Amino acid sequence: MSSERKNLILISTFYMLFFMAGGVISQYLPLFYSNVGFNYKAIGTILSIGSIASVIAQPFVASFSDKSNNKINIFRIIMISTFISVWFVFFSGNRYILMLIAASIFYGFSGCLQPLNDSIVIEMSKYKNYKYQTIRLLGSLGFAVMTAFTGIIVAKKIEYIFPMYAGIILSAFVISYFVPTVKTKKSHLSTAKFTELFKDKKFVFFLIYAFLLSITNAFFNSFQGIYSKEKGISLALIGIGSMIGSFSQFPAMAFFLKLNRKFGMKNLMLTAGIAYAVRWLLYATVLSSKTVLFLWATHGLTYILLFLCLVEYTRENIADELSTRALVLINLILFGISGITGSALGGLLSTAYGIKNVFFMCSIICIISALLFYWFYPVKSEKQESIINGNSK
Repeated sequence: MSSERKNLILISTFYMLFFMAGGVISQYLPLFYSNVGFNYKAIGTILSIGSIASVIAQPFVASFSDKSNNKINIFRIIMISTFISVWFVFFSGNRYILMLIAASIFYGFSGCLQPLNDSIVIEMSKYKNYKYQTIRLLGSLGFAVMTAFTGIIVAKKIEYIFPMYAGIILSAFVISYFVPTVKTKKSHLSTAKFTELFKDKKFVFFLIYAFLLSITNAFFNSFQGIYSKEKGISLALIGIGSMIGSFSQFPAMAFFLKLNRKFGMKNLMLTAGIAYAVRWLLYATVLSSKTVLFLWATHGLTYILLFLCLVEYTRENIADELSTRALVLINLILFGISGITGSALGGLLSTAYGIKNVFFMCSIICIISALLFYWFYPVKSEKQESIINGNSK
């Protein structure tokens, strides 16, 4: 086996492990909170506090990472901190204040994992000529398989998610010492601030649209497991559904570049907004054990299209020295700030009106957002500032 192929296998495995960890924790941690006795409002608060901690931590970690010649060293610190802090959540049990503290620490560290993971792989794909979409597809495959497997395991005991998650993170830490790295040269952009990214008006327009849609997705991520369980859907079936949702993203990842060339980012992002609106309407009206797998299959038209469009725009238009901060900003929009809003507001609204009616509200938000995106889409992108695209004037 050639060294290049070996390196590709290592980086793909390393990348996939973090998606596998996400498959263990993302769908089932809210169920753990429910299982220990927290209500909708409390769960929403815990998740929003975690999102706040993540929003605060990510910019600092991104700045340190972009200024470092070797990002993997920063990544290792975050991995070990995540491995330790997940046990804080487990041992907090049903003690609400203690859980809020534990969740803020855990989400503060774990929320930095994926942006750093993406940054390292995207950077390597540029310099080593790897295809990012293929590695990203393998990540989703890991998430899909692990989500289904976890659903079967936690049907016996929900607490099993903690040793499973910790074990995966520890494995990634060990493998990180064998992963090839790219040492980048510093430039004047290494000291640039996050605000430099906002000079790109089209990028900002994309982020605002993604934020509005992601609020509804954050509500879904926080409460779909609880809602499905209330509808009589088993944890094993929820896990299989999540796996199907991950598999449904494969066509978008495999053919994204062709789709982007043929239809353009405007139409792809518009499709995501419309698909979100339809999906939430179906969750509000027809969710059952018979329909849940079909509803999960619609996942491939929503989040992944937004994510790939934003990442591709970053790859084409944002300088390498700002790439981690750009990816962190994308992550903050898709999960952080939207997570705070979707979880907290979703918890309050679910307590007052029920989860079903909140899904109706989410559908309305998405269709209005899609209409506004279509009407106000900038026909011509403004000229990029040299500090954004890395070109000299």
